[in-house]
Amino acid sequence: MTSRSYEDQLKELTATVIDGRTKNVRYQQTQLLNLHAALSRKEDVICSAISTDTSGSNCEVAAEFFWTADVVRRLFESIDFEGDLENEYLVARNKDDLNRRCAIGLAVIRPTTHTRLYSIISVLATAVAAGNCVLLELEPTILALDPILREVITESLDQDAVKISSKKVDFSKLPTHIFVDQTNSLLRTIAVVDRTANIDAAANAIVTARQSFQGSSPFAPDLVIVNEFVKSRFIDSCTQIASHISGIKPRENVSSNSSADAKQVVRNAELKGEILSFGLPDFKILDIRDRSSKIVKEKIGGTFLPIISSTSLIDAVSLIEPNVTFSAGYLFADPPSVKFLGQYLDCNLAFANHIPFHLLIGPVAPLSSEPSLPHRYNTRMFTDARPQVVTQSFDGSSELSQALSAKFKSADAEKISLYIRNLAVQHLKAPKRPLGHAIGFFEQGILTGLGIFLITTVVPPFAYGGWTFAKYWYEIYNRK
Repeated sequence: MTSRSYEDQLKELTATVIDGRTKNVRYQQTQLLNLHAALSRKEDVICSAISTDTSGSNCEVAAEFFWTADVVRRLFESIDFEGDLENEYLVARNKDDLNRRCAIGLAVIRPTTHTRLYSIISVLATAVAAGNCVLLELEPTILALDPILREVITESLDQDAVKISSKKVDFSKLPTHIFVDQTNSLLRTIAVVDRTANIDAAANAIVTARQSFQGSSPFAPDLVIVNEFVKSRFIDSCTQIASHISGIKPRENVSSNSSADAKQVVRNAELKGEILSFGLPDFKILDIRDRSSKIVKEKIGGTFLPIISSTSLIDAVSLIEPNVTFSAGYLFADPPSVKFLGQYLDCNLAFANHIPFHLLIGPVAPLSSEPSLPHRYNTRMFTDARPQVVTQSFDGSSELSQALSAKFKSADAEKISLYIRNLAVQHLKAPKRPLGHAIGFFEQGILTGLGIFLITTVVPPFAYGGWTFAKYWYEIYNRK
């Protein structure tokens, strides 16, 4: 696959896209079956290579391999040959096929280094399952995993449909394609811990997420906003939990630059007095004292946990710069507070009172598509809508047909045009709105204040007047 020139690879891919073999459901099933079998055969060498590249724990290596095999299995089991065949002949049976989708043609993949096995296989397998050819950028590296990945892909997949490029792709020479760039991970992830949260549970989830995979996941929390009333307890809990997670080593190959950059940012902030750093040698809690600190606004890698305090939910929201979108938000609070935070924090994904740890495996989710769970990609992302319509009528179609055909009949033209114009300006029925339909977070406060005002100022005089009136008539009645 890699022995042929780059130009030859593009020609072969283009020819395969044109011949359409990848759109066949049986073909897709066979490709996924072969891929899963190749991964299974090389399980030991794959896991050994991941461990060498990342210095990760055995559990982390096993988790990545399991999740990689899982995405292939799910894609294979999701293919419905009978259902797909039935949909293919809907039009032949004079029925609409409004949900029809077709493969884009070619998927170009630029992979990340974080959990590299899953990141590459998950997107490659999904693109294949959607009926596409694939061009994978795999530039020369010192990673032990890359040569094994080349073998797995070469041995298991159609070499006319899946190519590996040793250099960056020249997009000007490609046919219609979709580009998946996993290296763009600038979006930050945020966690908010309110005073109404289960503090120990929040601390456990956040510390585990930050420490897993040496803090390299784009979905590890980059900033934690904690209510000042529970901040001390939260930090104590984080420290205790971190002390029980031992054996963490820095990544020697793939994350050395990012880790060094993070350490330099922390060191500069400490020298300026913006933060107070403490904790374990391999896990530092950064207590942010200056809200203008660079750490509040930038993504930070490594096993650092930046924490900043807030006085309220509104203050927590105001800490964030306007028009900032987060890749994910982990909101630890009671349900009403989670609703408020989710409404005012712009997060591509928001999770209430938990961090799904499978999210830590793989690249940042693509923002151009609806989020896919539990895995990062789905086949819809690699297809385009191509509906086929048989039905000729819909609401308003008869009026339109009359109007457009009446222009050829001068006798009817004026009458028809006046008729459809009258239809167009008919009044819409205003919706019926029940009283109190818009009572929300702030409205409840207003109503509560109004209720207190009535109870303390209006009700007592009326109550006293009623009591005096009743007493007066009671005395008159007794005199009789």
